[in-house]
Amino acid sequence: MRAATTILVTLIFIFVACDNDSTPVTVAPDETPTVMERVIANTDAVRDALEAYALDNAGLYPRDVPGANLADYLPDGVLIENPVTGDATEPRDIDAIYPDRPAGSVIFRPYWLYDFDDNYNVIVTGYTISGVGESSEEYTLANLPPDAVDRFEVVKQNCWWVMTAAEAFAAENGGVYPTTSGDVNQAGKTLILYLPQRQLMVNPFTLASSEPVTGAAADFGSTGYLSIDLDGDGTNDGYVITGIGSFWAEEHSLSNIPQN
Repeated sequence: MRAATTILVTLIFIFVACDNDSTPVTVAPDETPTVMERVIANTDAVRDALEAYALDNAGLYPRDVPGANLADYLPDGVLIENPVTGDATEPRDIDAIYPDRPAGSVIFRPYWLYDFDDNYNVIVTGYTISGVGESSEEYTLANLPPDAVDRFEVVKQNCWWVMTAAEAFAAENGGVYPTTSGDVNQAGKTLILYLPQRQLMVNPFTLASSEPVTGAAADFGSTGYLSIDLDGDGTNDGYVITGIGSFWAEEHSLSNIPQN
């Protein structure tokens, strides 16, 4: 019995060895990530940096990337490389200096409000970050407060209400539009009386009842009304209405000026 047992064990050993030798293992080379995969990874890294920043700043986020030294919280403590340009430029803000959303970029948009208890200082309670691919596709992450609203949509709605009010004013004023929101038409009404609630509208950033302002919009959340004398006869027969959102690239415009 001992000899038989030895032979059996030997046969099993030989079988296993032959089986291993007949199945070579092929290791697939690592695939190079696509541009969009790198953009997504960059966006995730920015999200992690923002949350780390908030842990050190009482739960608040930076107002802008350069001023907050957000790079200190990014991998290796430096800005991230844009996979399209190869330059270390990410994340970036959108503002008057950098109004574009180039391919490969990671755009940081703070959700901010005025702290009425602290001399109206700006505090950032949330954010949206978007990674932009080569064909303008976007990967977006957001951490917004529960009461957050799309304030640019509010601005655009305010612009529409001003246009509606201007047309109603002119309809009862021989086709002449007001110069300011306080002008009185032939029906004894001001532009304000044609607005919702018959009063100035709320700026979604300052929360002040201040809209529209006379002239072009100049501040975040503002809506501007500018009357125009199109034919030079001394009466207002046109207008341009503008609105600004949370950064300078968010602009909205309405007018009744004919397009050539």
